[in-house]
Amino acid sequence: MKTNIIAIIALLSVTVTTVAQTSKNSARFELGNGLDISLNNGEHRFNVGGFIQGHGGYRNEKDGEDESFFGIQNAFFSLKGSMLYNTFSFLLETNFADSNPLIDAWMAYNLKQYLSVSVGQKRTFTNNREMLFHEKNIAMPMRSLLSESFSATGRELGIFLQSNLQAGEVIFRPMVAITTGDGRNSFGGSSVDVDLGGLKYDGRLDVLPLGNFASENDATGVDFTREEKPRLLAGIA
Repeated sequence: MKTNIIAIIALLSVTVTTVAQTSKNSARFELGNGLDISLNNGEHRFNVGGFIQGHGGYRNEKDGEDESFFGIQNAFFSLKGSMLYNTFSFLLETNFADSNPLIDAWMAYNLKQYLSVSVGQKRTFTNNREMLFHEKNIAMPMRSLLSESFSATGRELGIFLQSNLQAGEVIFRPMVAITTGDGRNSFGGSSVDVDLGGLKYDGRLDVLPLGNFASENDATGVDFTREEKPRLLAGIA
């Protein structure tokens, strides 16, 4: 009996060692990009990140006292990842500087590189271009008055279909969505929610006639990656 137990333990040890040798896992932290974790030779990837954005100011009143202020505009925490070589992906993001911290919460099924189906709360793509930029990529602590007045955070709850088609160097990105149209956290679970009923039907088409931008460089107002060639994006929603 003891011999059998020793043999089983030895066999399990060899199996575990073989799996560990054939499966490569890694973890890497990069300032600005957070902690990246890669499992099983990149089959599963996870990222833990976030950012804190402070702002302050001084105001001189002509007929009153001077005023100065300092505060935290954004305090984001995010957990995102992909599984089965990006077949499935997800994002959970919160802003603890907000009284209602939930910002993004969605899951996506990615069919190859040309179609993605997402369900949950995320940035809708039918707002003005500025609202498509993540908070960490905008130039100022707050968005423009136009965006703040009509779009708030730009998040909505629904189902989103996004595709990426290419004909030569020209890229087409048709997108459609069905959402609540009531902004973020409109789950209708209590009397304080903003669920007004009905649905919103969204559509957008982006055209890139000069080829694709560098990774995520079309989602910021500044050319951080220094594109080697001119790029152009035109869209209608």
